[in-house]
Order: sequence, then structure tokens, then C-alpha cells
Amino acid sequence: MKKSDDQIRILQCLGILFVVMGHVSCHLLTVASLFPYYSFHMPLFIFISGYLFSERKESLPSFLKRKAVRNLIPLYAWSAVYAILTDLEMRRGNLSYGMVLRTKTLISFLTGPWTKGSGVAFGSTYWFIPSLLIIQTVYFLLHKIRFRHRDLILLAVSLLIGECCVLTSFRIGDFSKFTGLEALLIKNGFLFPFFHIGYLAKKHISGRVSGKTALILLPFCVGIQLVLLAAFGKHLTFVIAHCKFRSRIAPYLASVNGIAFWYLVSCLIREKAGRMRIVQSIGSNTLAIMMHHQMFDFYITLGLLYIYRWTGMFSGIDPELLRTKKWYVYRPEGVPLFSLVYVILPIAGAIAIAWVQKRIKMKRLSR
Repeated sequence: MKKSDDQIRILQCLGILFVVMGHVSCHLLTVASLFPYYSFHMPLFIFISGYLFSERKESLPSFLKRKAVRNLIPLYAWSAVYAILTDLEMRRGNLSYGMVLRTKTLISFLTGPWTKGSGVAFGSTYWFIPSLLIIQTVYFLLHKIRFRHRDLILLAVSLLIGECCVLTSFRIGDFSKFTGLEALLIKNGFLFPFFHIGYLAKKHISGRVSGKTALILLPFCVGIQLVLLAAFGKHLTFVIAHCKFRSRIAPYLASVNGIAFWYLVSCLIREKAGRMRIVQSIGSNTLAIMMHHQMFDFYITLGLLYIYRWTGMFSGIDPELLRTKKWYVYRPEGVPLFSLVYVILPIAGAIAIAWVQKRIKMKRLSR
């Protein structure tokens, strides 16, 4: 395996950890709150996808078929499973939100992930998969067009369009006022430049940044981040799933600096961490972890609630918050690291699901 492969696997591992930890407010990897997850983590995933973009010759139908089999089929299959689970938990009184599959909800079930987000109770992250597919497809088509200074022009134009998306989000304001098309355009327009930046990073600097160089450059990223925090404070963070930006210019500045910081970190540790089994396992199963960790979070808390009812342990757990609030996690007093339970178990569970799926696929292919 090449050093660049080790490095990107580290970034994939870190990226999904940022997502999972961000959802349960576990701040262990924010570098003492210097790099909040919500100031860069979704752009980082798009950056990684651009980094992995293949320039192989392929027709558009072949490209779309490959992406649909890999991403869309699992998306809708698991959405259907989780819609059934939603119905079950609603009947048991454990859940009050989420879509149940009915004839009248079928259109929303199919279009939700593409517009304002999946309505399935455990599918809050599912919006990312169609967004990534759209960005990949647009980039695939643009990449077939050859013209002078293409990379530079594409970067400038995409950043301009992305900034217009941020300004449009400011103009509309409340996410409930967005149409599905507006939400789709704003999310993808903002994220698209990071795909191109990832491609440029692979093309121009992959394998050229040594650990020593990374160590020299990291303090500059820290210094820039301190300036950004002083200038924007909490407005540095944003929630791209809800098109919620708190600043007109901070999102791009914070995202680029956050990506640069963790890219340099991955350069620094790739020799020792790149081939660690846990890094390889987490980094190669980011899709499964993205799709399943919310479900595991819910059932961990539900399990703790049952234990409380039976034994009196885990006092303070709130069944009403579990029923009504997405991403509700139980935090017992005096155990600040308990949130790691909501990080470790969902990741392990999602990897187990992915492993079972691969085994079933291998058996089917061997027949």
C-alpha cells in the first residue's frame, strides 16, 4: 500500500470519527475546542472523495450504475428497514418522530434524501449520500471538458457559486422556508469546491508532504485557527444538512483550514497509524458507519432506559427526551467520558453489519 493510501485511510477514519463524535457531543478530537467538528467535517468528507476521484475512461451510464449499486441501493434498502423499525418503536411508545412507510409517504421517502433530508427516524445523515453522488456526477461530466487553465477556472467559479449559496442561505434564513430544490442547490453548491480541492491535492501534493514538513506547517494552521476563532467565535461552525450558516465568509475559511490541519496530521502519523488494523477497519467502512450509527445510538439509550427500570441503575435518563429528541444521549453525572460508549459501540456495530453484508455477497458470488 502506498503512503498516500495510508494517509487517506487515516483521513477517512478521522472524518467518520468527527461525524459520530459531533452527533453525540464528544469533543475529544476538537484539539481543546480549537477545531470544532462542525466547522469543517462534512467538507472534509467531500475533500476525501475528490482526492479519491478516478480519471479512468468510463461512460456516464456505467459511472451512474456503479455509484447507484454502491450507494443508492443500500440507502433505500436500509431506509426501508429503519422505516419499519420506526413504526415498531412508535407503536411501543419509544419514538414520536420519523417517517413510517405508507402509500402517502412513498414520494417523501424517495425524494427526501435528495432535498431536505430523509424523514426516516434513523436517517438524519442520509442526505449526504445523494449530495455526494450529485457532486461526483457533475465533476465527472466537467472533467471530460478540456480547456486551458481548467483546474484554476473551475476552482474560482465553484468557490464563487459556493459563496453565493452561503449568501442565499442567509437571505432565506429559516430552514423550514427552504424549498427542496433550494436546499439541494445550496448544500451541493457549497460543498462542490471541496471535491475539486481534494482532486487538486491528490494531483499536486500527494506524497510530497513529509512528516517533518507537516510538523513545520501545523503551527501555521493553529495560528490561523486562533485568528478565525477570535474574529468569528461560535459563528465559525455551520450545519450544512440544514443549510445553516452563521457567517458569510467563515465557512470556507474554517473548512479549508480545518482540512489543511488534519491533512498535515495525517502526513505526520501515516507511518505508524496508516496500517493499524483499527484505522483500516474504520476508514474502509465509513459508509456503513454513516448509515447506521444513529440507530445504534437510539438503541443504546433505550437499553440503558430498560436497565434503569429494572435495576435503578443509570438514574437521570429521560424517556421523554429519548422519545422526542434526535441524538439524545445519556450522560451520567461524574462520568464525562461516558459519551465514548456512543462512539465505540455504534462504530463496532456498523462495521459488523458491513462485514455480514460482505460475507453474504461473497457467498452469493461463489455459487
